[in-house]
Amino acid sequence: MAPLADAGALAFVQGPPVAPIDDLPAVIRDAVAGSTWSSVTGSLSDARVDLLRWPDGRHAFLKSGRGPGADPESTAARLALEHARLGWLADHLPVPAVQAWVPADGEAGSTGTAHLLMSPAPGAPATDPANHQDPDALILALASGLRRVHELPLDGAPDSRGVEPRLDRARSRVGRGLVDRRDFEPAYARFSAEHLIELLVDARPPGPEDLVVVHGDPTLANLLLGPAGERGELAMTGYVDVDRSGVADRYLDLAIIARSLAANLSPEALGPFFHAYGIEAPELLKVDFYVLLDEFS
Repeated sequence: MAPLADAGALAFVQGPPVAPIDDLPAVIRDAVAGSTWSSVTGSLSDARVDLLRWPDGRHAFLKSGRGPGADPESTAARLALEHARLGWLADHLPVPAVQAWVPADGEAGSTGTAHLLMSPAPGAPATDPANHQDPDALILALASGLRRVHELPLDGAPDSRGVEPRLDRARSRVGRGLVDRRDFEPAYARFSAEHLIELLVDARPPGPEDLVVVHGDPTLANLLLGPAGERGELAMTGYVDVDRSGVADRYLDLAIIARSLAANLSPEALGPFFHAYGIEAPELLKVDFYVLLDEFS
């Protein structure tokens, strides 16, 4: 059953009411019976994301996405990745608990709809202004929370190891016309996707990769914070949107969270963040490379 709601977290993500999805599979329809539906604000997922609430205070999140299940770039396939990664991460981190899962049709040429119903992970997004009252505590919570991910055992971790499969995916997405320059950050907006992929390959850092388990997309919106411990200090209490998790250089995560922290708090927070994480001299070439790589995700 869905847990009781964290009213503060819900208020931050709850959007306007929406109509329920028609023709839900029976397992999903039965699980969501009696709930009211709202959209979720701030979600960058290609999937439809709905917040479901029950009169007794329970709530859950439903992600739904269409596409051929066998096409790795379809929304349905990305939901399948998230479902699989939640299964492994659940033994190691506070992630959403899967209540029900219905995959899309697996035929390569057919289109179906995948549905992922989840109980929420505890906490409120790190973008919530309530978590910014003490910037030092926020920075420490983010650094220690990300380090917790990077200290997970590599054995049995999700696939997608290292940078090469991610470069291959970037090339594939460009070749299929799935990368839109209108979505680029301002620094890259003057480049075509084809030119930017060339710059990305040229910018690949030399030397071996420092492989760890990564979240894959640790923006502040995907990291949940709340009080923890006897003194109720701010800490990482949940991790969401984990479909890109796997094994990669730790700078894949560090670059994304640094960019998000600079945008949501201040660029001046980056030095204290890296210090709290345990890095006194960040490898800026790696930061730049993985920020650029994220443009193709």
